[in-house]
Amino acid sequence: MKILYATSQDARDPNSWSGLVFNIAKALNRNFEVQIFDKIPFKSPFSLRLYHQYFKYASKRVHHLQFEPGVLKLAARQIEAEFKKYKCDLIFCPGTGVPVYAFIDSSLPVITYLDATKYT
Repeated sequence: MKILYATSQDARDPNSWSGLVFNIAKALNRNFEVQIFDKIPFKSPFSLRLYHQYFKYASKRVHHLQFEPGVLKLAARQIEAEFKKYKCDLIFCPGTGVPVYAFIDSSLPVITYLDATKYT
């Protein structure tokens, strides 16, 4: 079985996310063929970057650009392209902050690991 390991963190860094991302990849690699797609570049439209800057400087509210649906949809398209490119059987996404799995095509098999309930 070939697994696409998709994460926004650095899967090769044992200190990333308290070692969780690294150790999960290592454990999966013991029994499966694992294709790592880490440090997913978050791309965002210019208008969204302007909106982000507005919140950063003009508002007292915090705005996390990487949680925007438009940004997550672009990340999901990148994951889907890697999935097809390497002919993987499933996608595994550790739940490390940014939900990169949120907008992946529902016809693709996706497994995510969360060690806590996501906040809204």
